[in-house]
Amino acid sequence: MLFRKQSYEQAATAFIQSSRLAQRYLSLDLVELLVKAMLKSRAPLPTVVTAQLAFESLVESGELQRTDSGTPESDRIADEKYMQQVVNDAAAKASRPPLSQQEVEYFASLDFKTLQSLYWATDGINEFRCRYDKAVREHMFRVPERPTNSQPGTSGSVRTRL
Repeated sequence: MLFRKQSYEQAATAFIQSSRLAQRYLSLDLVELLVKAMLKSRAPLPTVVTAQLAFESLVESGELQRTDSGTPESDRIADEKYMQQVVNDAAAKASRPPLSQQEVEYFASLDFKTLQSLYWATDGINEFRCRYDKAVREHMFRVPERPTNSQPGTSGSVRTRL
């Protein structure tokens, strides 16, 4: 089955709109470059994934140059800010609904080690912590101390804050 060039253009446009990385390479001919690369690779389907693979190939080969005048350092800073915002948004969403009586009773029933493990899982970046923090604010529960590195549930490498 053959696809029209328009289908590849739509896939390339969708990729560009959904990719933070592609925003760093915006140009008037970016869609056309992606379509040519997709067709050159004999991409069987005009999809966002195919466009992403073509984009990565163009960047890797040096055929596509950045247009935002950014640096790896500015990328790192922007990525950290973006990830912090994602975490903040997720924490706000998890904290929004009121606590149910069942949640309060569940939190109260947890032994210290289980509470500590759930609270600090994935270095404390999790939905359980958001809900438990709400219980701390509203029902005077206590935050468990962070486990030492020898205890499970810590990764020690995440710098994102809730």
